[in-house]
This record gives sequence, C-alpha cells and structure tokens, in this order.
Amino acid sequence: MRLRLAIILLGLSLAHPAFSAEEGAADAPQRHVLFGTCELTADPATPEGRDALLFNLCFKGSLGSEITNVSGTPEENSWLRYAHAYGGVFLTPLLSFQARGSLRDILPLGAAVQERDDLHTDYAVFQVGNPVLNPVRLTVGHMRLPFGLDLTQASEFYQSFDNRAFWASPENGAYLTFDDMRTMKLEIGYGSGSVLYDKRTGLPSVKDGRLRTSSGQPPPDHGTSARYSLDLPALEGTRLVLSAYTGANERRMGGGIITTSSYGDATEFEWVRRLVRGEPWTQLLRLGYVGAYHGGNRWIVQIDDERFRYRRGTLECDVRVVGPLILKLAVSYFRSQPDAGMSRWYVTSGVEASL
Repeated sequence: MRLRLAIILLGLSLAHPAFSAEEGAADAPQRHVLFGTCELTADPATPEGRDALLFNLCFKGSLGSEITNVSGTPEENSWLRYAHAYGGVFLTPLLSFQARGSLRDILPLGAAVQERDDLHTDYAVFQVGNPVLNPVRLTVGHMRLPFGLDLTQASEFYQSFDNRAFWASPENGAYLTFDDMRTMKLEIGYGSGSVLYDKRTGLPSVKDGRLRTSSGQPPPDHGTSARYSLDLPALEGTRLVLSAYTGANERRMGGGIITTSSYGDATEFEWVRRLVRGEPWTQLLRLGYVGAYHGGNRWIVQIDDERFRYRRGTLECDVRVVGPLILKLAVSYFRSQPDAGMSRWYVTSGVEASL
C-alpha cells in the first residue's frame, strides 16, 4: 500500500510536453521543484534552458467528491470520491521517469466510509528524449499503448460509465515517437503480458484502460499500435489523429479531430471501431466541447453513442470559487439501447481542489 501511495505521487501526463517556459523569464532564478503547470524559468531550447532541465521534480494533482441523484430510482443515488496525482523526475534533458496514479470510489449515498484500496497506477515509465528538444523519443514501462484520443473533462461519475475496452492494451510495453517538431507526429508501440479473461464471455477483462494481468497462468496476450497526428496549418488550432491497434484476438481503428480556438475553447470528435474475434463489431462515437474559463465559469458538453450499449450525454458547468477550488453541477441522460426502461436522468454536484 505504501509503495502504491508513493507511485501515485509521481507522474506527469504523457499527452502534454513535460515543461513549458514563461516568455521573458530568462533572468528568473532557477527552481528545481515545480508544481502545477511546472513552468521553467528559461526556454529549454537555449543553453540556459538546457541547464535548467537538469534534475527537476514536477508534481500536480487534484481531489474531489461528487453526489449524484438518479430520477425515479433513489436507491441508485450515490456519492463518489476521487483523486489524481501527477509528477515526474527529470534527471537530465534526455532521461526522465514519469508516472500517474488515480483513485475513484463510488458508494451508495449514506453508506459509511470504509477503507478500500481502489488506487491504481495509470502509467509508470522511463522516457528517453525530450518532447521540446528531440524528434525521436523512446518510452518504456507500465502504460497504455498510444491509440485514439481518449479525452474527456466530464464529471467523474459520467466517466465511470466509459467502456475502457476501446482504448485498452496489455499493461507493459514500449513505443517510439517520431516528431518533426512542427506539424506531424507518429507513435508506434508494442505491449505484451498475461491477461485475465472473463470466464463467462471468454474475452479479456479490462480495467482503467489496460488489460488486467493475472497471478495465474492465462494465455499471454500482445498488442501493436500506431497513432498518427497531423496539425493542419490551414485550420489554425486543428489536429487530425488516426490510430490502429491489433492484438491476439481483436482489431481496432479510430480517428479524431481536435480544434482549439484562440480563446482556449476545445471541440473534440472521436470515432473508434472494435472487432473481437467471434463477436459482433462495436463502435463508439464521441463529441465533446470544453470551454475556457470566462468570468470564473466554463461549460462542458459531451455526447457518447456506443453501439449495442447506450446513448448518453452531459451538460456541466464548473465555477471557480477561490484559488484552486471548483464547484461542479452536471445534468446527464443515459438511454440504454438493449432496454429503454433502463434510461435515467442524473444530476451530479461536486467540489474539486487542484494543485
């Protein structure tokens, strides 16, 4: 338990550059323990900036709680507690250790709090190369192979219904990144490991975006993925993403578009089709909008359509109260495709504090 708590405090999101530099801050004193946005005091492309990359620690995270009320079925009301922690140890400009951990625990409303070990490690990897300096990079460790967008800012309760099989992979692997440092990036990865199979369906069990490993001797699994990203100069702030994945028993393909306005508003569309041997193909369509904070408020809209499972959507308003404290209010609708009687309205309210 202590080891997992230590791991959860080390991590940095792989989807973003390790550091960013404040313009005009070259004369500021160097700091080697950074928090939040982890901004360096000098541009890493300059000699002073490269010196600033020597042995840095970066930490950021958030924690919060949500209460959800369900229309027509109050026995399904629940409360949720969650935490995310990110950090990194950057030993040299070329070598770093990065990891991220999360906790999400859903309990019936009014239930007594019990100590439950629901921590999990999203990834823990070594990276050779720097996203700011090196066009070719290698990432190795415990992680999910690069595939798709998998982006959402919706409430934790809404996210708990995600079908993680659309982005899953074996837990251990490596991938190479080829980046022209302007508009194009290609990631190619391979992962392997033992997989815990569901006894009822015979399909791989999935938890938190990874294929679950087993202490027994189930058949080994492997996966290979490729993800291509292209920034479109003619459409400022637009990125096109194409992905493919192949495993021992499944194939996946996907595409996505991300558009970010000059005001910071982001619109995302993702399509994923998944084919498992011997099963009907499944498909996910996701459309999302995440507004920038204006006057202390931002709006979030997300719509998901998963073939054979559900259609759902959410509208959320986040309000900055003071400093890192955020209040959340979301209204969501879920319509079950197999059984329309299982459709529900949800109202979620919560509070979050971030570092």
